[in-house]
Amino acid sequence: MKNLEKIRRVTFFCILHSAFCIPHSLGNELIIHGATPPSGWLHHREEFIHLQAARFPALHPRLPVVVHLDPDFVTAARERRSIEVVDDCGDALCGVASYELPEAWDLSDLRAMFTPAAAPRLERDAFAAALLGAYGGEDLDGWALAELRGGVFQHWRDVSSEDDPLVFVPVAASLIRFLDPQHTMSFAAMRKRLENVDDRQWLRKLRSEKRAPRGERIQLPVRGATFSVVNRIERSILADSSRKEMERLRQVGYDAISLVPFAGQRGSGSTELRRCVFQHWRDVSSEDDPLVFVPVAASLIRFLDPQHTMSFAAMRKRLENVDDRQWLRKLRSEKRAPRGERIQLPVRGATFSVVNRIERSILADSSRKEMERLRQVGYDAISLVPFAGQRGSGSTELRRFAGHPASETDLAMSLAAGRAHRLGMRVMLKPHVWSWPGGDATRIDPGSRWPTWFASYRRFLIHQALLARLIRADWLCIGTELTRSERRPEWNELIAMTRALFDGPITYAANFDAFEATPFWRQLDAVGVDAYFPLSRNPQATDAELRMGAAEAVGRMQRVARSVGKPVILTELGYPSTAAPWMEPWRERRDLPAAPRDQERAFAAILGALPESPSVLGFMIWKYESDPNLSDPTGYLPKGKPAESVIACHLGHKPCSQ
Repeated sequence: MKNLEKIRRVTFFCILHSAFCIPHSLGNELIIHGATPPSGWLHHREEFIHLQAARFPALHPRLPVVVHLDPDFVTAARERRSIEVVDDCGDALCGVASYELPEAWDLSDLRAMFTPAAAPRLERDAFAAALLGAYGGEDLDGWALAELRGGVFQHWRDVSSEDDPLVFVPVAASLIRFLDPQHTMSFAAMRKRLENVDDRQWLRKLRSEKRAPRGERIQLPVRGATFSVVNRIERSILADSSRKEMERLRQVGYDAISLVPFAGQRGSGSTELRRCVFQHWRDVSSEDDPLVFVPVAASLIRFLDPQHTMSFAAMRKRLENVDDRQWLRKLRSEKRAPRGERIQLPVRGATFSVVNRIERSILADSSRKEMERLRQVGYDAISLVPFAGQRGSGSTELRRFAGHPASETDLAMSLAAGRAHRLGMRVMLKPHVWSWPGGDATRIDPGSRWPTWFASYRRFLIHQALLARLIRADWLCIGTELTRSERRPEWNELIAMTRALFDGPITYAANFDAFEATPFWRQLDAVGVDAYFPLSRNPQATDAELRMGAAEAVGRMQRVARSVGKPVILTELGYPSTAAPWMEPWRERRDLPAAPRDQERAFAAILGALPESPSVLGFMIWKYESDPNLSDPTGYLPKGKPAESVIACHLGHKPCSQ
């Protein structure tokens, strides 16, 4: 512990409602005026820093004392026009932190403690991730193996100059961890080692590992053996000899085992088995199964004492006569889906778009309120849309729209996904290519240069698949309305690559006039349709005519679903608030007067037709904005218009009028 005296003491003073966050350095103390009290996470952070200083004494830790607390990132963005979750710059302020992204702190602390601020950021992150042993909460080698299997790289030299952190950092960290498993080499020494590394042994190790991504369905066929327990301690699974038996089974050729935990009852007519569920705290308070008791008790303790001020003895006494009703109500109101679980259909979601002004973007605290409002309306999912752009439909170069803090940055996507998951909402990541001018992805066609275009799109999709993995997205949409590309053979390789990088279900968003010809639906988990079907060519169409047009559109989707054996999700569904939007739902006309009742009628027709199809099992309404104060009288936004009442009815949270 002798390195701990090198750690300077940090004191945080937060003044609520301050307009700006200004740090003052006073000797060994740093005083930060901020908008959010750090009491919820500061204690954990201090413990983590002390633990890591003792764990890696040879690396000469220093304390990351430069921190700027600002929950919505607005102040820092106005001052710097760039945002990082957490960073350190010696004795100068250069970072931003949010209590909504606690997973970012551990990596940032290790980066600040053990790497020089002047070194390249990606290399510093990789070194810190190697010490942590994880990236984005996931095992490093598992992440690197996914990239290797996905064909992202074949050798270290393929990624050593890569500027995408979601590619570079976990791969570099995995290699660093392999080269120095005891973490005795300094950052400078490791950096020098990497310049001429022979990566063959590391690659052999990665390729020999057979990690299945979390949530991936088991691969068939399977040839396994039941592995039973001999109930004597020296012969049980706990004995070292049982490992040798398992190794022998592998040599025989088995590729799986079945483990059999038992429950017992006295006689075939008995009704008594130890229960593994609970209705009240008293049901588990004497439970001897730690997998039942520990998380339930811990959840109740955390609810009773969220600031962790009570001692063990005091809490134990409190639990003897606790009234658990409020805690149970809170648990029952939450709808957390375990990570890796395949999304449950139907899904009733909304596209959550970024207003590209910093005080109105996803980074602003007010966007959280808009997401909470969507949850109250009844939506159970959101779709996030990160963009890349190309100049002209014949261009082959794509660039991500992530250069400005108010754009669709990884930070914005991560923050929005975290907020949605905390509200019990699922998340679809739906990348989109914007062709300028016009923005119409259906017209993208580089002619003989398709291979070059796909090479650029591949880099874009790699990033989005890894981002989906990082933010625990429930769905990934691998493309949007790229109609003229869909018969290209490159899609087969992209789908296989995406499966290796992202372990959740995937779809593709085909345009309404092309989805019936999309050739790769059987390789995906759902048919995705951007459903801008014309419901009628008559500007004066009656409700009956609109319902007939909606039924025809739903019938077309149902036929495709039956032919490929996949459910359908309307990856976009929207109508502008202008006269007769059912004629050309894809066209937004700002020069026309507002007609919100026509928007309402179009939504009523299509949403009313969806229950007629057993295969059309989800939709994402196009679209809502991150700014809760945005007014859009003639656009797609349903908020504050009659259409939202119709949508709420079909979300199940309001009665539907006949």
